[in-house]
Amino acid sequence: MKTMAKKRTAAKPMRARGMTFCTLAGSGGGTLGLRTERGILDAAAASRLYRIAAPTDIHAVIEHVQREVAAQKGVQLKTEVVYLGEW
Repeated sequence: MKTMAKKRTAAKPMRARGMTFCTLAGSGGGTLGLRTERGILDAAAASRLYRIAAPTDIHAVIEHVQREVAAQKGVQLKTEVVYLGEW
């Protein structure tokens, strides 16, 4: 029984848990940060380091999720975030 549970757990894709989005102040303006139990990850710096495309602000994250959900599930998500200032 224990082996079966391990197989089911191993087959599940990893999900991000316990993260909070934050804005990191930088010389070029604010960038996206992810606060985790292990510290804060600078998304722009990680993107450059690993040479992969990654969203650099929360607006880009929201747009990406909306596109992916629409493409995969055919559901249009409504943005409930109120943006202040210029975007």
